[in-house]
Amino acid sequence: MEDIGGRCIGEGCKKNAARFGFCAQHYDYYKFGLMRKDGKLVSDYDKKFGHYQAHLKKARKVA
Repeated sequence: MEDIGGRCIGEGCKKNAARFGFCAQHYDYYKFGLMRKDGKLVSDYDKKFGHYQAHLKKARKVA
């Protein structure tokens, strides 16, 4: 379900949508559970964002 044009539905984002209505960065947030499908951040965003950063750091070490 690729989006053809339009803006990202993430709160305050002005980038073009790439997948499912999100830009690339916000799509990653959505996949990791940081953002809901309506483009709003989840209630426990701060806690999950720490886990997301650790995941990215670990992924960079492996590559």
